[in-house]
Amino acid sequence: MVKSQRSTVNGAKLWTLDFGLLTLDFGLLTLDKFMKKILLRFLSLIVSLLLAGLWIILNPHPAFAQVNTINYSNMSLENRDFSNIDLTGVTFVAAEMRGTNFQGSNLTNAILTKGVLLKANLEGANLSDALVDRVTMDGANLIKRFLKLL
Repeated sequence: MVKSQRSTVNGAKLWTLDFGLLTLDFGLLTLDKFMKKILLRFLSLIVSLLLAGLWIILNPHPAFAQVNTINYSNMSLENRDFSNIDLTGVTFVAAEMRGTNFQGSNLTNAILTKGVLLKANLEGANLSDALVDRVTMDGANLIKRFLKLL
């Protein structure tokens, strides 16, 4: 059975835990508010760093560069036919893709940043985990794509 005892020696609070064969003494020093804030911030920094390290170690999807990717950055791909093609991880950064046909294509993890997809056909295209950022899609066919998500 554990016995706990609290006492005060020279103004400092002491806790004593008696486990029978082992006795532990904990001295609790009185700290001013400023020191408590610094100690709390330091401990929160340590906890944050430990959690970040744990997240990096346990992340199931590490951020490795893809080996066999195709890069269509800054290219003119007007009226091209990419229908029913596996375009996983392909990069289309700032590509001109007016009237391009992506019907039934697999665009998983594709990067379509700053692209122009005016009147493009994306019917049935798989855009899972694709980065579609600042893309102009006026007149693009996305209706069946959104109906599949619903």
